[in-house]
Amino acid sequence: VSKLFFSLPNLRLLNLRGNDIPLAMDNIGSATNLKLLQLSATGLRDINGISAATSLEELHVTENDINGDFPEELYDMPNLERLYISFNNITGTLSPRIGELTNLKEFYAYTNFISGTIPTEIGKLENIENLVIGQNFFRGTIPTEINDLVHLREFSVYYEGEAGINGGLDGKLIDFAKATHLRNIDVEGNKLTGSIPSNFLSGLDTDFRSSDDNEIVLHLADNMLTGTLPTTFNNIKNLYIDIAGNQIKGPIPQSFCSQSLWMSGKVGEFNSCNAIACPAGYFSPSGRQKEGEDCTRCGALEVAPFLGSYECIVGDLEKAA
Repeated sequence: VSKLFFSLPNLRLLNLRGNDIPLAMDNIGSATNLKLLQLSATGLRDINGISAATSLEELHVTENDINGDFPEELYDMPNLERLYISFNNITGTLSPRIGELTNLKEFYAYTNFISGTIPTEIGKLENIENLVIGQNFFRGTIPTEINDLVHLREFSVYYEGEAGINGGLDGKLIDFAKATHLRNIDVEGNKLTGSIPSNFLSGLDTDFRSSDDNEIVLHLADNMLTGTLPTTFNNIKNLYIDIAGNQIKGPIPQSFCSQSLWMSGKVGEFNSCNAIACPAGYFSPSGRQKEGEDCTRCGALEVAPFLGSYECIVGDLEKAA
């Protein structure tokens, strides 16, 4: 079957998604005009030989059974613009060679078993827009070189496991200050420390951040962030920010409470900053007020010293803070 497909002289797009077809890459080099290859959910076990597709710009191999180390051949495909390799069983580390894929605009590799550190060379992906590599087992810090990715629109290193056991990033939250149209950041579930930088997202295009239609989503929950919320967030017209489960102190700036579009309109609906996060001394299962879930005051001998608490604990308020 592979020989038949790849011998077609004018083949530019091949979409076999969801079909259990045993496709091998033995003669993929014959498909000299192939630009897009969609092989997601086809039972694929490896992509050996893929680098022979020298014209390939878009590769989809999600939801397969690809295992072993991250395929080294992918680093030999400089024309790749979109790479989707999520939901596999890929292990090993990301090589510094990832920085050679300078045409890459979209890189989705979430829900694998990739470990090690995120190479600093990832900051060389000068055209990247969507960098989604969460639900792996990365350790170390978020490379500051990612701050140089001016075209970044989505960044995710979300981690659902117990941070520090098998993975989870630590260190500081970077500022993303050069990105002009970044609309989604997801660092939830790691063990990031320090405060949210005062220049966080300061480079956002004025029209972009001022538009009612551009919801900017920040998933910062379940880290170890401290400090207070930067007042500069007030420049964003439509913001969804989850800070629950951190060590961020209040109060929430009063100007935030009049941002009616924030939290998908819940700040305006409830007419309250509780839609952003429960204040100190209160808690809720989500750390904020939402439909059917209010912020509840702690008991007489309980404390919740930070914004966005999931529960109150028995103890001394001064020691807890």
